[in-house]
Amino acid sequence: MTSSATSRVFAYRASVALLICLHSHGLISASATLSKRKSRSPAQQQTTAQHPETIDSLRGRIAAHISQARFAPASWGVKIVSLESGKTIFEHNQEKYFNPASNAKLYTAALALERLGVDYRIRTSLYSTARPDAAGTLKADLIV
Repeated sequence: MTSSATSRVFAYRASVALLICLHSHGLISASATLSKRKSRSPAQQQTTAQHPETIDSLRGRIAAHISQARFAPASWGVKIVSLESGKTIFEHNQEKYFNPASNAKLYTAALALERLGVDYRIRTSLYSTARPDAAGTLKADLIV
């Protein structure tokens, strides 16, 4: 493998590791929880409920995390957008080009397989604005 290819592999692994880390620290949420996720103490949950994190403090925590010296060899881009307002909450390396996502999925899948194991299953929740009719046909919005 060339040094360029090795760097790309490291970058993809670092990206997935960032997502896993952000999820385990409660910075992002997902419908599936990781099997090794640390649970938060009732005191931490209560503090979060009493003092919600501001967007600026979230930006600072993400920037501090991805700027760690151990990630210096990595090349990654991050963009977080509010689903409600459409406003960009955080960006990093937004002006750079990266390998197509179709190639990145190969490395992401390999890392997930290595970390989570072959028996791990992601639970996908389906929601709807109405119930299916007697024939099983849904005539409403389906939210995945």
